[in-house]
Amino acid sequence: MGDNIILDCNVERHPRTLKLRASLDGDPWAWGYLVRLWCWAMQSEQRDGALPAHPELVAELAGWRGDVQRFHTALLDSGWIEVRRDPGGDTHVLHAFERRNHRFFAEKDRKRSESQRGVQVRKRRGNAARVGAEMPRGSARNTRGTRAPSGSFPSGSD
Repeated sequence: MGDNIILDCNVERHPRTLKLRASLDGDPWAWGYLVRLWCWAMQSEQRDGALPAHPELVAELAGWRGDVQRFHTALLDSGWIEVRRDPGGDTHVLHAFERRNHRFFAEKDRKRSESQRGVQVRKRRGNAARVGAEMPRGSARNTRGTRAPSGSFPSGSD
C-alpha cells in the first residue's frame, strides 16, 4: 500500500500558505515545501506530525535551499508548524496533521494487523505443507496436501 497525504486543493491559496510565501520573498513553491514535509511525516509514520528537533533537518526534508533559521521562523509564524509544550520539552508538529490523517493510520494499522494474522495462519499451515512436501513423488494426496489413506482412490480395475 502506498502512502498518501490528504491535500486540500486550495493549499496554495490558504492564508497560512500566503503568509509563508510572503515570508519567503514570494516563493511560488512555498506550498511544495509543505507537501514534502507532509510526505515525510506520512512515510515515517509521525502520526502526530512531529518534526525533527533540528531546523536544519526540517529545511532539508522540505527541500529548502536558503537560510535555515529564516525558513523555520517562517513556518512557525505562518502557523504551519505549531509548538506542543510537553514536560519533556517542546515538540514542533505540523498543523492539523494528526486530525487530517487519523483515518489513514487507522486503516494502515488494520491492514498491518490482518497481514500479521495471515502470516501466523500461514506459519501454522506451513508445518502441514512441509510434511506433505516431504512425501515421495507420485504419492496420493488429498486436498489438504497430506497423504491420502491407501485404497481411497479407485484403481480403475473394476
